[in-house]
Amino acid sequence: MDSLTFKSYGKINLTLEIINKRIDGYHNLFSIMQTIDLFDIITFSESSKIEIECNNKEINESGNIIEKAITLLKDYSHTKKGIRISLDKNIPISAGLGGGSSNAAIVLIVLNTIWNLKINTPTLHRLSSMIGSDVPFFLKGGTALTQGRGEKIKRLPKIQKLWILLVPEKNVMKDKTQQIYNNLLSSDYSDGSYTLELQKIIKKKQKISHLSIINSLRESAMQLFQNLEKTESKMIQAGAKAVHLSGSGPTLFSMHHTKKEAVKVKQLLGEHAINSILTTTIDDSRWSKSCMG
Repeated sequence: MDSLTFKSYGKINLTLEIINKRIDGYHNLFSIMQTIDLFDIITFSESSKIEIECNNKEINESGNIIEKAITLLKDYSHTKKGIRISLDKNIPISAGLGGGSSNAAIVLIVLNTIWNLKINTPTLHRLSSMIGSDVPFFLKGGTALTQGRGEKIKRLPKIQKLWILLVPEKNVMKDKTQQIYNNLLSSDYSDGSYTLELQKIIKKKQKISHLSIINSLRESAMQLFQNLEKTESKMIQAGAKAVHLSGSGPTLFSMHHTKKEAVKVKQLLGEHAINSILTTTIDDSRWSKSCMG
């Protein structure tokens, strides 16, 4: 076969509310997730064995989430086929932007097709949830309400385009997500009402305001990543009306309704030696057209 190249988009959490802790140790959540125009590039080429390579040395060729997705598919289908996968990593690693989960979803979708496995959509969804909590969302992307561990997905109408300014903080913390959840206080839990209210706003195609955005992991992340408070202050000084945390962090982001406003904040941050990434929200039609060749 000829090589196939796909874009693997990241996400932000417009809301992330932690409802309670489950008996299996995970947490039930309500979250509205949104794909953004920041992506890795994954190339699939013919091979008689499994080969995985990445331009980022931090991602080991053994034990990464792409290998986990491949192993799961092979175990389920009993196929003996091979593949060569090349990952060009642009989404910051372990930053709350869903890069790894997105990569895994693309691998499931593409290999199901090119290996002719004929796995139906519900089964692919179930397999994706075994890889990671965010992976089911990335089977389609766009805007969605997620519940449970993240495996319960309700697709929502596309939102008005927003400009998103990301300020990623390098994560050197081992088991980051687990530590942030372990650091939660009782006051960090909520009942999902913010998420349900934003769902109404989206369905009515109303303008999304900063007041609609919430993340129950914010305070825990702020304590564990002590530089975040300083970065947040710099973003506010640069003109961001509000600063939010994506996922379990440590990426902070500001939301803007115009490119001009977002660019101004980005420029002022640059003057203070703070690197940022300017991107936009994208709907699920962009996700489905992610193949580049």
